[in-house]
Amino acid sequence: MNYKKIVKIGLLGFVIASLGYLVFSYAENNANDQTPRAQTGEQASTPSESGPAQETASNPNPNSNCAVNDPECQNQDQPARQVIAYYFHGTYRCITCRTIEQYSKEAIETGFGKELQAGKLKFMAVNVEEPDNRHFIQDYQLITKSLVLVDLQNGQQRSWKNLEQVWTYVRNKPAFIKYVQDEIKGLLERR
Repeated sequence: MNYKKIVKIGLLGFVIASLGYLVFSYAENNANDQTPRAQTGEQASTPSESGPAQETASNPNPNSNCAVNDPECQNQDQPARQVIAYYFHGTYRCITCRTIEQYSKEAIETGFGKELQAGKLKFMAVNVEEPDNRHFIQDYQLITKSLVLVDLQNGQQRSWKNLEQVWTYVRNKPAFIKYVQDEIKGLLERR
């Protein structure tokens, strides 16, 4: 056999094996992403014409000890002013995308424990590729995975801001956390 034919066959075999691996990995990732949200800790959301997404099968205040359909929970006062930090992602999630979610959540949990406990601030990871969540792409003019802060007054959206610099700071965790915390602090202090 000639040397060129051996190289061609070897390269063709490599390409076929690589494609097989990619298909298998993609199928495995999709199977893992189909895990019920209760097991992954993510919260689902559904659209609402008058305001932000409402969680399904979860407590409105994730830091509360109340059960989902507990009448006492439903009677709890919701704060008149609330900020929701949405991390919007797709079904396929690269390492950088997962890092942005992790750093965002850490920035919020370490900097705003009291606000989270009081329900004045909430963090939600939302897959915009799910049919019920696709409206967020247009609502917040999403181009890629994004951290968006939504300012609510009495359940009505007052304003929102896409924290686009998370992509700039993703390789610098302290700067990332400071950026997110500064933006949230500024929004919480605004009247």
